[in-house]
Amino acid sequence: MNDELNKLPNEEVVTLPTDEAVVETDCVSLPTETVVEEPVAQTEETVVEEPVAQTAETVVETAEESVEKKDIILEVKNLKKHFVTATSFFGKPTAFLKAVDNVSFKLKRGKALGIVGESGCGKTTMGRTILRLYDVTGGEVWFNGKEISKIPDRDFDKLRPNMQMIFQDPYASLSPRLTVGEIIGEAPLEHGLITKENYREYVLGIMKMCGLQPHYYER
Repeated sequence: MNDELNKLPNEEVVTLPTDEAVVETDCVSLPTETVVEEPVAQTEETVVEEPVAQTAETVVETAEESVEKKDIILEVKNLKKHFVTATSFFGKPTAFLKAVDNVSFKLKRGKALGIVGESGCGKTTMGRTILRLYDVTGGEVWFNGKEISKIPDRDFDKLRPNMQMIFQDPYASLSPRLTVGEIIGEAPLEHGLITKENYREYVLGIMKMCGLQPHYYER
């Protein structure tokens, strides 16, 4: 009897805990596979790869655009100058002469641009409109990176010493009412480049550079 009793506990002690240990080991292995593998790979791909390439392209494009803008001294965009040729009884414009219509171009520093066309096609009118001698009907004019077609006249007058128009016909560009000295000295005096004290000296110096004798000063 004692031998039989001693055998039963030994069998129970040996078999049952061994089976329970196997079951617990299987349960632990499942969460280990789920936690480690997938999330790490997704995080690395999302953070590292795409934003770096986009940032590099944006920096290069911005640098090229800034260099190109600095090289351009004059840019005209869709410039228009229309003259009213007929009005209604109440003064409303009914007909227009489109002297300049949708003209666009860019001029780089140190370069020359030729505008070619037959007589009366609007070349001179375009130049006058760019310099605000005529009011702009439509479009934009950019000078040194600044839009100048819509700024107040007082602000535009500060830019006039930096731009000018040379007319082909001297009889149309020079006033017969003014003397040679007045024609030469009027613009510099108006823009504050000279004073009344050195007015005569400045004009005589310009005349000498151009090969004009001093006695033409009063003519």
